Order: sequence, then structure tokens, then C-alpha cells
Amino acid sequence: MNVLIVGAGPVGLYLGCLLRSLEINCTILERRMVRSTHSRSIGIHPPALRRLAGLGVSPALIHGGISVQSGIGMMEGEHIGTLSFSSLPAPFNFVLAVPQHVTEYALEQHFLSLGGILERGQEVTGLRQNADRVVVCTSAGKLAHEWTADRVVACDGRRSAVRDLLGLHLAGSPYEDHYVMGDFPDTTDFASDAAIYLDRRGVVECFPLPGNLRRWVARIEHPVTVKEKEISVLSNAVEDRTSHFLRAEQCQMHSAFTAERFEADRFFVGGVALAGDAAHIISPIGGQGMNLGWMDADWLAAWCGRGAPPSELADYEKKRRRSFRRAARRAELNMFMGRSGGLFPLRRFLAKAIMSKPLQKVFVRLFTMDGV
Repeated sequence: MNVLIVGAGPVGLYLGCLLRSLEINCTILERRMVRSTHSRSIGIHPPALRRLAGLGVSPALIHGGISVQSGIGMMEGEHIGTLSFSSLPAPFNFVLAVPQHVTEYALEQHFLSLGGILERGQEVTGLRQNADRVVVCTSAGKLAHEWTADRVVACDGRRSAVRDLLGLHLAGSPYEDHYVMGDFPDTTDFASDAAIYLDRRGVVECFPLPGNLRRWVARIEHPVTVKEKEISVLSNAVEDRTSHFLRAEQCQMHSAFTAERFEADRFFVGGVALAGDAAHIISPIGGQGMNLGWMDADWLAAWCGRGAPPSELADYEKKRRRSFRRAARRAELNMFMGRSGGLFPLRRFLAKAIMSKPLQKVFVRLFTMDGV
């Protein structure tokens, strides 16, 4: 069995590690010459940590991240409770906060140590297949190349070139939920805890990061269309809703985004499968996207390991689409809790119920992707 993966993000690299652990020949093609250092996705949930432990990657990630064991709930200046992850099964009874580039580096090093091949600077330009083989055409500058494999998995993100070449499309739409975020030196007293401020004007969340940094995320009513205004919009929202002051000159990274929900009309064609953002795009609120892609990779690695026919990908699509929709509903609950407007009294009631001891275990498992 020879497998070609397109995309050296966290999903493609994780799949590559799984395949090499099964001693399956695997090459990853990546368009970028260098890895992005943008922190982007930062949350690794306990189910994923358990799978990463099986690969032997989790120690490096835990060493490079922050173990978040509690989430502090605030509402209009009132501490309404603390959601503890201690009820989760040990040893991974926490959410790991680690920048995506650290995750990618750890996975890449492990993939290479297992004898995997990573080819950077490869832009996918064509694809053809028959009953037995798949050929992917790439260009690297002025050089063209053809790569032949038994199976191909597209992990090349929301703008997937492979998905386009297969003639597949994304169905869905953006939500009316806009956010701005940034990483700043941590001057709070939260230490390794996360904090969520529920406010009538919209939620503010903050999460610890390595290097004594903290990520702040605020919901806003209208999208920010000018990049230079992102920091001021974020700092104003944080100060107004939490009384915490962020110094603009200390910002390490900032961006704005609108939450979206999309899924491909099909997750496979012949012997080519889509995984991660190439197959489905979920709201980042709740930090499920990367973890969901790793679940795709688990299924596909087992499929390749059995040498199963492409016809089994119909079951992959059915099960992974169901899992995606379950995760999307959880993300929608998270967004509902953080919205502004007239339903704030209902959100107040729900927030206090979530923080209550009788329901904590239920919602801890819900927010950490148990059962997805």
C-alpha cells in the first residue's frame, strides 16, 4: 500500500504518523516551503491527547503547552462558578493549550523519524485516477512532477485544490457571529485557567498560552474589515466587558473572523478521500476543528491499514458527516451562550446551570468532545 497525503498541516501530519506506525509507505505533499508560525488552533481535547499518546507524541506537546484544568465563569463582574476538568479520566483530565505551529513541528519530526517523506513547495495542478491507481500532478516552480499512489487523502484545508479538481463543492454558510482575537502578555491572575466573561454585549474568552501569553477572543456585532483596527476593537471590547486593559504595542498576533459551517457535498471520489477542513469547516468557537480532522485521520488510517477497497469510503462519509454535525451543534451551543441581545437572562440561567455541581460532569464531557 502506498498513500499520498496532500497538505502538511496538523491533520495531514497526524495521518502520516498513523500510516507510518502501520508501516505503510507514505509521502506528504505541501505547497508551503516553510511552516506558518501563526498560533491559530490552540486547543487539544482529551480524546485527541489519548490518541497522540498512542503515537508517542503527547509528551513533547504537553511539554510545549499549558494544561488547562479549569474554566472560570464570569458574568457582569460576578464569579458564577468554575468548570473543572478533574472529573475526566486521568491522565488527560485537561485541555492542552499549545500553538498550532508547535503541534505541527512535533508531528512533523515524528513523521520523519518513522521514515515518512515530506515534499515541500509542491503545488497540486492535476489529478486523475482509475480503478487501481491515483496520479497527482504538481508543480514546483518550473518543474512538473507526477506522483502515483494507491490512495490519496486531501488534507489541504478549506481552499482544497484536490477537492476542486474532484469537482466537489462546499455547502453551508457563515453565521452572524463575528469575532476578533489576539495574543498578549498575560497580566491576569488566572494562571493556567481559562476564563469566560458572559456579557450583554457579547462574550469575551481568554486562554493561557506558553511563554506567559494569553489569547483573548471577543464577539463583536459587525465584522472588522480593516486589519489595522482589529487590535483596537479587541482591546476596547475586553476593557469594556472585563475591565482588563490590553496594551496594543504588546500584541503578538491578531485576527478577525466570522464563524462558518460548511461541508463538502461528498467526502470521497474513487480512491481519493477528503479530511479535516477540506471535508468540513466548523466554527472555531469551542476549538473542535483540528481535533475533528484527527478523528477523520483515525478512520482513514484504519482503512488503509486493512487495504480496504474505496467502496468502504461510503461508510467513512456517513460516519464522519454524522460526527461533524454533532460537533457543529456543540459549537452552536457555545456561540449561543456568547451572543448579545434580549435572550441574555436565558443565557444567565443556562450558564449558572452549567456551572452547578449536578450538571458539571455532563457539560465538561460535552465541551471536551466526548462522544463526538
